[in-house]
Amino acid sequence: MLKAICIIVTCAALSAPCLAGSIWVKGNTHTHSNLSDGDSPPQVVADWYRAHGYQFLIITDHNKLTDPAAHVKPAADFILIPGEEISAAFEGAPIHVNALGIQKQLPVASGKSKIETLQRNIDLAADDGGLAQIDHPNWHYAFGAREMSRVTRCSLFELDNASSGCNNEGDATHPSTEAMWDEMLSKGQAMYGVASDDAHHFAKFGPQYDNPGKGWIVVRVNKLSAKDILSGIARGDFYASTGVELEDVRCRDGELAVSVKPAIGKTYRVQFIGPGGKIVADEAGVKASCGIPDAPDAYLRAKVIAGDGTFAWTQPVRRNKQ
Repeated sequence: MLKAICIIVTCAALSAPCLAGSIWVKGNTHTHSNLSDGDSPPQVVADWYRAHGYQFLIITDHNKLTDPAAHVKPAADFILIPGEEISAAFEGAPIHVNALGIQKQLPVASGKSKIETLQRNIDLAADDGGLAQIDHPNWHYAFGAREMSRVTRCSLFELDNASSGCNNEGDATHPSTEAMWDEMLSKGQAMYGVASDDAHHFAKFGPQYDNPGKGWIVVRVNKLSAKDILSGIARGDFYASTGVELEDVRCRDGELAVSVKPAIGKTYRVQFIGPGGKIVADEAGVKASCGIPDAPDAYLRAKVIAGDGTFAWTQPVRRNKQ
């Protein structure tokens, strides 16, 4: 995973300039310990992720700051970042926001609408110097693109939450989280998609448990540090995955190019998706590229589909209008 690459971006308003000597680091931004409703202590949680090839973790217990320094033995090759899942509600609908990289435990804010409730809790995270991540919009079908497109100071949402009942695919009357993403992007909103575990169970494993290792992000950084990781997430310099590892992502001369690090026995297909969620190109194989639409608010993102049903999603890019 720590392969040095350099992604040169000359055409993407939603991506970052090339970082010389950069590395990919794998991590999870949403998980729980027994300090809220998880089944294991923070040290056990951290040990699982480190043993399974992750380089960073943010434990986000409900309405509680789980300070890594107080609960987990430090390791030079594994970064723990403070976090909290601010767990609010509006008229019974769960309105949850992860506060990543915060300095202190944050209260829970209420509002007179779903939008106001979201915004007030996003503001709590941002005001404390953290990053706000909107969690599982389709859990209990709490809210959707209409609400998320109205908030400010937040550019992260859970595209794929692996815990039970999060309904990422939607149903006959509710759009999928991916459709929500395209709706927001088509309106010109800068929003980055996150995959996460939302794991609660580390002592027992099985389909009935919310176990770790099902969804993560991979961030490009100059060095393995909390500051670099949070900066990479903030600028959208990462991809989300449920099992696909990318070798490279490039945006150059008006074109988005993706290559996959293939696993033995897996087949791959790369879809390029533009405004309105339209698939503008679909190529089999481990390498593919596509031109970025040259139109106001147009964007392009890539989705890699593996034969085993796992995915990777790049963040959206737009042409550089400077």
